[in-house]
Amino acid sequence: MKNYFQIPGNTIHNLTPEESWFITKACSFYGLPENDIFSKKQTRKISYARQYAMYLMRKHIRFERVIKGDVEWKPIPFESIGNIFEKDHATVMHACRQVRDRIDCKQLKLD
Repeated sequence: MKNYFQIPGNTIHNLTPEESWFITKACSFYGLPENDIFSKKQTRKISYARQYAMYLMRKHIRFERVIKGDVEWKPIPFESIGNIFEKDHATVMHACRQVRDRIDCKQLKLD
């Protein structure tokens, strides 16, 4: 089952329930409407929410990969997350690093 978000500019994002859940969590954490996370706006609040959603997806969404009969669980690729937000993989890598740094410096409290 897919969820659909209407994005400014008449684009519709087709998201899995997991992707949608992490976007909803990031937006509620920062007190934003869900469509703002897909906007081109670069305010700190929106950028932080977008980065947080990317970080959560990378950390928690896994997919199964079978190689020669062995099953591995891999994190969702940076490119796949980038496609959701119309960003490139380097932006997603930067976002994940930024969130990790904010957590390490205790600037982001997740409790």
